[in-house]
Amino acid sequence: MVPASSSGAKDTRSDTRPSGSGRRGVVVVAYDIASDRRRNRVARMLADFGTRVQKSVFECRISVTDREQLEARVRSVVNPARDRVRFYRLCDGCLARVRAIPVDSGTAPPVQFV
Repeated sequence: MVPASSSGAKDTRSDTRPSGSGRRGVVVVAYDIASDRRRNRVARMLADFGTRVQKSVFECRISVTDREQLEARVRSVVNPARDRVRFYRLCDGCLARVRAIPVDSGTAPPVQFV
C-alpha cells in the first residue's frame, strides 16, 4: 500500500526512503533557515524522508530510528544561532484530524489544519 499525504496525493517515493526499524509515525518538520545553501541542504535531506507539503514544511512517515537519524543530520547542517527547525510528532488521533484544502494552480498555497 502506498501512503497518501494529507492532501490525498499518493506518495510514490516510499520505496526509496530510509528503512529504520520500528513502528512508523508521522513527524511534521517546519524550518526557518537564514542561508539559502543550508536551507537547500536541509530541504534535500527532508525530501529523502518525507513529502513537502509547503515551502518550508515536510510530512515524514518514519520510524523512531529514522527520526533520530534525520534530526542528527539536520543538526549537523543548521546554524543554531540563526536557524530554527521544529519536529512535531503527530499521534494517530491528531493525524486523523488533519485537514488540507487543495489548491488550483495559480492560486494561494494550501491551508493546513492540525
